[in-house]
Amino acid sequence: MIEPVDLGAENDERMARLREALALGGGFQLMIVQVEPGEQREEVLRRLAGWSGRNGVPQLELVRVAAGESPVTRLAGVHAGVILVGLEAEGLGRVERTGQMVTELNWSRDRLPELVRGPLVLVVSQRVQTELFEQAPDFYSWRTHSTSIAPQPRRPGDALPLYWLDIAEPEPEAPEGLESIIARTAALRPPPLRELGLLYARLASALSSRGEHAAVDAALDAAYRAYASGGTPDDRVNALLLRGEVAQQRGRMDEACAWLDKARCEAHAVSPSPRVTAKLKLFEVILEIRRGHEDIAAAALPSAMEAARAVDDPRMEAAMVLAEAHLAAQDDVAALLHRALDLYRQAREPTWESNVLQMLASDAATRGRSDEAEAYAREAVARAEASGSADATLEARARLAEIALDRGDLDLAEHVLRVVVEDAGVHVTGRAAEARAELARRRSDDAGAERHLRDALEAYRRGGDTARVVQVSLDLARLAARTGQWTVALTGFETAERLGDPRQRADAAFGLARLAWDRKEWTAELADQLAAVVQMMIAVGDATGADLAHTIRGFVLQQLGRDAEARAEWTTALVGIEARGQADLAALLRKMLAERELRGS
Repeated sequence: MIEPVDLGAENDERMARLREALALGGGFQLMIVQVEPGEQREEVLRRLAGWSGRNGVPQLELVRVAAGESPVTRLAGVHAGVILVGLEAEGLGRVERTGQMVTELNWSRDRLPELVRGPLVLVVSQRVQTELFEQAPDFYSWRTHSTSIAPQPRRPGDALPLYWLDIAEPEPEAPEGLESIIARTAALRPPPLRELGLLYARLASALSSRGEHAAVDAALDAAYRAYASGGTPDDRVNALLLRGEVAQQRGRMDEACAWLDKARCEAHAVSPSPRVTAKLKLFEVILEIRRGHEDIAAAALPSAMEAARAVDDPRMEAAMVLAEAHLAAQDDVAALLHRALDLYRQAREPTWESNVLQMLASDAATRGRSDEAEAYAREAVARAEASGSADATLEARARLAEIALDRGDLDLAEHVLRVVVEDAGVHVTGRAAEARAELARRRSDDAGAERHLRDALEAYRRGGDTARVVQVSLDLARLAARTGQWTVALTGFETAERLGDPRQRADAAFGLARLAWDRKEWTAELADQLAAVVQMMIAVGDATGADLAHTIRGFVLQQLGRDAEARAEWTTALVGIEARGQADLAALLRKMLAERELRGS
């Protein structure tokens, strides 16, 4: 399975404008998308293919020009729309060959509307776009829309959780210094391979703090190769687990599962220590929770817990208890969180004490115990300050602001958030930005809420927190839908649909369908979309969402003149809506059904 790529907020908006241009255009139109070959380009092509023939976008056929082929010959025939890729000639003579293809397109431009009746989207590199501009200015000026997809900048982010390798680095190191040490160590004869593996793992952590993901993968590959020749069985399994953790941090769950399978195979072959066996089981549970497979995680938890207790490491046992709390019934959560808190205190881990206290604050707030929630949140701030970690302190203060918002104490929330911003400077955490957005919303400041949600999105992108990127994208999309910003809403829902877990994808799909409904795009395609949304809502256990989707689908079917099907949708929805006591909506549905009966439909 090909994992989707997060292009970034700015590029997402550019893609949304491209989609609008494709939908609004008529007949032949030339569009140019500049994006360099590689992962980003393939994501752009996947999105274009996903839009093809939907929501007003014409059918788009992907045509890849192979080396030595004529682009015009490849367009022979009649096409509704074309995405043309491959104008970058490679190898010797690439400049001359690219120039020839550009010249051929220019000479043949009068024929192109006969071959392509709709959009002709050229996906090119900056080099080819420059060739078009310089060698074929008339052809280039013919374009109706163009955009450039900027490379994602390398930004500082969270260091890798090297707990898996039992490395404790207080601050991310400078990659340049580590690379120099690695070079000197590799030059020794014979080279100390296990030490090299450890150095490469530290290099991966340093590179991760800069967001250099491709280099992180290369460093971890080098670590595994060194361990394969000179490391212990524990080293090799640890390295594979770390690859899985890196993948899941980026939201690539299928890839993370593949690394977990490799770690299992390695462990089966080499019989690692009880400690590493416990780590493997712990990662399995955490990964299944993050994938939304809570039944699988619950089944794996007892064995993982037994393995963790055998190691006699309070940190690992605490992590297991937190996993258990995530899976537990609401009434059992607080006791499990207190157990985890005791274990972290035993291990002298004030940062994790703060984290668990914040979870306790959230649990108390959910139960309506606002005073208790604030007390936990204030204690979380104190333990974070005791840890000496500025980031942990900022996060704890942001949680205190969230609790104040839950209590309706807007003045306290504003005071705490002001301190957070002053201490953080330009780097405001995602959580703080989310809290500021909620404060703005409470004060009916939609523009401020949007601005702070965008700040949160950027902070979570910086840190590689895909789950929060998805959730904030959903929040931003809902706000935009309410304020009539269709492009922003569309971008947010599509981001969540690509990158989210099953529940988030269901919410995003429903959001996209409701956008179409609000815009009066009452088509058979929308009816099909809503039928799919119903199934997605049922799959994630959201009966309310499924009934609402049934209801809206009934209205769409009514607009299409399919009254019998509309009546069936409303009848299905009414059962659940009445059971939940939603009187107003139930009354509306009964009225609609009664009108259908009077008509004899």
